[in-house]
Amino acid sequence: MRLGFPLFVRSTRSVRLTTEGEMLYEEAYLLKVASDECLDKAKHMMKSHSQVIQVGVNPFTYWVPERRELFTQFEERHDRVSVEITSNYTSRLISKLRKRLIDFALIPLFSELSDLESLIIHSSRVSLLVPKEDELASLDSVSLDDLKGRKIPVTNPRINQEFYDCIYAPIIGRGVEAIIVPEGAQAIAHLAHEQRLPFISFSYPHSDPGVDASFVHVPLKGRTPIVEYALVRRNEPPRATVSHFWKTAEALAPKAKRAKASTSVPQEEAA
Repeated sequence: MRLGFPLFVRSTRSVRLTTEGEMLYEEAYLLKVASDECLDKAKHMMKSHSQVIQVGVNPFTYWVPERRELFTQFEERHDRVSVEITSNYTSRLISKLRKRLIDFALIPLFSELSDLESLIIHSSRVSLLVPKEDELASLDSVSLDDLKGRKIPVTNPRINQEFYDCIYAPIIGRGVEAIIVPEGAQAIAHLAHEQRLPFISFSYPHSDPGVDASFVHVPLKGRTPIVEYALVRRNEPPRATVSHFWKTAEALAPKAKRAKASTSVPQEEAA
């Protein structure tokens, strides 16, 4: 559409509005805002009728047995709904969840997310995997004090400070010599096997299916760290498919509660 008058004055160094351009700018801006709001509402309405659920998963949840059960049970009961899974680090998944780019995040939970709703689906105490030739392998259980002076491979705290503080810091605080594995948790078992070192298991045997027979599982006694994995969603009225997925997860949650209760520390033992 030709207006018959210019809206911009251009030079080699700048572009500025003409008087007519300034007069139209405010109205044009309001039109753009209204258009964007209308488009956002239309997208939200489309999602409310969508038969697709977007689930973001932390890569380290691959071993969580309740994760497999959740997806399997939901797909069996709601075969017309598609579940699309994306993998990313926890901080990015939480950001995507808040931006409404995904419906759920399945993550290790180390702190409260006050603006989101969390449902713990897996809970377990950490334990040890020890080389058979190590003297600790002959014990029924090991206290954290028994690890004083021992070398234990750990993740780099810079990768996930919350994870490090919750899982490794209480153990290192008992005098353990931390061997930082820069490649992350997946490389710890390899280094431990190579150097014949004991290492932390997050939920044996689920989290360490590839450990060979030269390592022995030894429980830790006393007050030891607990690993929790949670399904997280936004605090808002969900659409039907999202609600069905959450209810499927709720059916698995009692297992996590029972596991946590069974690993609670008696008062006399914790003292």
